[in-house]
Amino acid sequence: RRLGEQSTLVSALRAVQRDQWRLGVYAPEETARRVGTAAIRVLGIDLEDTLVRDARPGIHATLDEFN
Repeated sequence: RRLGEQSTLVSALRAVQRDQWRLGVYAPEETARRVGTAAIRVLGIDLEDTLVRDARPGIHATLDEFN
């Protein structure tokens, strides 16, 4: 058997991981609202009173910096 099928702890950790999953969509500030609206529509996101836009000024990086 696979560990996830055998262990209730592993199953619980996987369930928590799915519940805590986050998705980031990034755009320049001047287009952030339009991009957020498009992300909701295209990805079919159900927000339930959650903010789409979370601006974090001062965080500028490229994917190459995370290798």
